[in-house]
Amino acid sequence: MLRDPSGALDCVAWRKAGVTLISTSAAAVIDPWLPDGIALDWDAVAALVGRPGEHRHRLALTGLQAVAGGELRVIGEGVNRAQQIWRPAEVYRGRASRPAPDLREAVERSVRALAGDRRWIAEVSGGLDSAIVAGVLTVDQRRRVAAWVNHYVDQPEGDERDYARAVAGRHGFTLTEVRRDGIRLDAVRLAACAETFRPAANDIDPDYNDDIADRIEATGGWGSFTGQGGDAVFFQMPSLLIGLDEIWERRGRARLTVLHRLSRWLRRPCGRRRWPGTGARRSASAPAGTTLGSTI
Repeated sequence: MLRDPSGALDCVAWRKAGVTLISTSAAAVIDPWLPDGIALDWDAVAALVGRPGEHRHRLALTGLQAVAGGELRVIGEGVNRAQQIWRPAEVYRGRASRPAPDLREAVERSVRALAGDRRWIAEVSGGLDSAIVAGVLTVDQRRRVAAWVNHYVDQPEGDERDYARAVAGRHGFTLTEVRRDGIRLDAVRLAACAETFRPAANDIDPDYNDDIADRIEATGGWGSFTGQGGDAVFFQMPSLLIGLDEIWERRGRARLTVLHRLSRWLRRPCGRRRWPGTGARRSASAPAGTTLGSTI
């Protein structure tokens, strides 16, 4: 089994009665063919609580073997062997040895081919990816968009209407702004996204999904165009991993300005300090804006 490096489709395998079964969806599996003694793996559950992002890798169910994106795995009688043959870090670090790809052409061809001559609802979140999608559509394709939608909340970090309005103004369309106030969750909504082997990354905002689905139905649209949260690729969310990458790539030449900005972004120090006279180490507590030099 070779799983698509993007991870767009899940891949889970297991052995049952001498047969290797492979599935992309738990909903497609008939109960008698599930592994014998399948149960919650409580150690895995604890690990997922500690590091929620790990849900994309490890499963919290016994008897199932998840195949990672870009992984080649061989499973059979007495065989369970894996090889990671595609790693983003290797692609990045080996970029100098390969000709630079024409990224603009690839994005334009992909988006325009997907859009075709259909009628769409398009999200303009205010982020980079949805702005690119809006920009690379042809004039005729933009005219077929039934609504350009922006969801926002009152908090500054969730209100990017100024950027979305700039995109709308550049391409001459009207922006539909939808104010949000929290997320409503109930058993029915949770059940609707519980048919996969792991928590569904695309169903974490059911209010958004319902709003877009209603607009598609009301306008006779084919579907929705969105940046799909692509800004997360550039670490839109605060993460200490940015600082770790800086240190890993530059070693002793790591830039303190990067770590300082990260400290302000995280609203806490990035490191630990030794308190004079005690020999003990503890997390330094400092308000946002404290210079990092005193805490690393």
